[in-house]
Amino acid sequence: MILSDQEYEFSLVQLGKFKDAVAEAEKRTTDRPWFHDAEVNGMKGLISDLEKDTLHYALLKSGETVPQKVHSLESLPTALIETRIASGLSQADLAEQMGVTVREVQRLEDSEYTQADLGTIIRVANLLNVHIEDIADTDSTRKCALIPWENLAHINWE
Repeated sequence: MILSDQEYEFSLVQLGKFKDAVAEAEKRTTDRPWFHDAEVNGMKGLISDLEKDTLHYALLKSGETVPQKVHSLESLPTALIETRIASGLSQADLAEQMGVTVREVQRLEDSEYTQADLGTIIRVANLLNVHIEDIADTDSTRKCALIPWENLAHINWE
């Protein structure tokens, strides 16, 4: 995932270089066609990944695509990053709002928030207005509870 305008610009440059390299490689003849095909196909795979990532970043920045909804803790880091981008905030802007350095926000996003404590994640989510929807009341949650919800329905709690 591309996290900043600088990474986006760098990715566009690399995309151009890979496309040029593929064009050059396709012109070459070789006595080992399997090796040649592997080289070209490998670069085409990288081109495809870079095109997908640059398009996704551009669509987020333009507002043409919206961040994913958060239905699980696993999807929260991606949603935080996508929401920041779609909101037009740079990493520096988020750092300023949090009262931390830009490097700290870069570190959090580079690690997809795996190095962040829960308080930091909650703070970022609140700043970006990102909420987890319906995570506590799903069929699978009911089935995994220590005491099934159905067993508690008949209890008078007063």
